[in-house]
Amino acid sequence: MGLRHFSQYTLHKALCALSIGMVSVSLLSSGVLWANKQALSAEQKPTSCHFMAQSTKLSGEPLRVIGAEPDAPIIETLNNVIKSLTKASNQHDIAGVLSHYAPHFKSGDNLSLKDLQKMLKDTWTHYPDIQYQVKPIEIRIHGDWATVETLDSATATSKPVDEPLPNETGQLYSQSRGMVYLHRVGKSWEITGDRTLYENAIISYGKAKGMDVTLSAPDQVFAGDTYTARIQANIPDNLLAITSIASDPIMYPQAKPDDRFRSLSQRTHSLERVFEANPTHHNEMITATLGLTRVEQDAQNRPLVTFEGIATIMKRVNVFSSVPEQFGTDAHNTSNLVQHSADGWIDLRTPTTPEGKNEQQTDADQSPSSAKPAS
Repeated sequence: MGLRHFSQYTLHKALCALSIGMVSVSLLSSGVLWANKQALSAEQKPTSCHFMAQSTKLSGEPLRVIGAEPDAPIIETLNNVIKSLTKASNQHDIAGVLSHYAPHFKSGDNLSLKDLQKMLKDTWTHYPDIQYQVKPIEIRIHGDWATVETLDSATATSKPVDEPLPNETGQLYSQSRGMVYLHRVGKSWEITGDRTLYENAIISYGKAKGMDVTLSAPDQVFAGDTYTARIQANIPDNLLAITSIASDPIMYPQAKPDDRFRSLSQRTHSLERVFEANPTHHNEMITATLGLTRVEQDAQNRPLVTFEGIATIMKRVNVFSSVPEQFGTDAHNTSNLVQHSADGWIDLRTPTTPEGKNEQQTDADQSPSSAKPAS
């Protein structure tokens, strides 16, 4: 998690969603949940499902090396770069972290080194004890260029919130897999870019800690396509839940999640929403916030609402262009297409015969003495 900025983006985004969720759940729980209280006891609980293994233990798969021998000095050098970066991240050494990056660094989400610096500071402020684990699983060497693919995880304790759970600290778990791209400059290696294949995170307070919950969404979609995101939770007995699901493009500064809370289905203990991937090809972050409330009656049969816990769960959805980028919006304009073979001998605008000859060309036209490359 210390290697790639998106983890910092995810953790910072989770805090924004959590702060909004705290207020929303408090205001909505009384009216929404009291109406469903009597139905809860008659419903059958769903099978337990886990959003993530809430542990930082990473896979034990061996390191793969492409483009060099596994014991080559360059492999040890690149491993040391990753170790050095992880150490600086765990020490919250901002200068040490940034020293591993090229000045022109640009992330897979089009964020700059300046954006990364701001998010690191925000993350370490809100999660002062955050620790990262990074495991390289593949190193690919291409001369002075290298790619390191890693499995990452992070754990942290979030600061207490004022309301509605005073003095209650939160627990953070996150996991991701991705790549960093490096360039050798002299004897040093600089990170020039990165890409995340998948990532998810959860921050929970109160009785939401350790709760079985899953957030389902595709890892990647095409721009403009529709897709669904679904949250399902095994709600503890005697508690009621409301939840929200939102999807936002990954951009900085971050937008506040914009979604209203809904009652979790009493039959399936789930909520599903349909989204349309943004047309600008920005990757997206699915953010689900789930609030737990206990509803009881006082002597006058009025509802007594007690806030018991809240969790914010996040999952990345990578968005790809459905049109080749080199053609842009004129993908169907034939003037943009290659019209001749690389040697200029074959006009690709004209159908060819099974033998590969152009139907408009004669055998004489194909002879070396008479053939002329197309201009």
